[in-house]
Amino acid sequence: MKRLAVVLAVVAAAALAVPSLAGARQLVQVKPQVSTQIVGAQVASVQRVKAAVTLQRAAAQRVAAQRVAVQRVSARRASAQRTSLLRAQLLR
Repeated sequence: MKRLAVVLAVVAAAALAVPSLAGARQLVQVKPQVSTQIVGAQVASVQRVKAAVTLQRAAAQRVAAQRVAVQRVSARRASAQRTSLLRAQLLR
């Protein structure tokens, strides 16, 4: 009787373990897909951020170049005004 109970317990445990192992295999198969999707989304997000930063840097460089150009024009005008004032003083 005890042997029969032990055999039944082992068979029952094995019967319960098989579906749970099958479920574990499915989880193992699902997890890489989910993590791949997450990694893909993270990579896409990083690429968007890098593109935004690149655009921001390009805009900043363009603004800086415009400032330098304006400063050069201002410096040339100031130099030309000084030169014309000196010439006017020399001609007097």
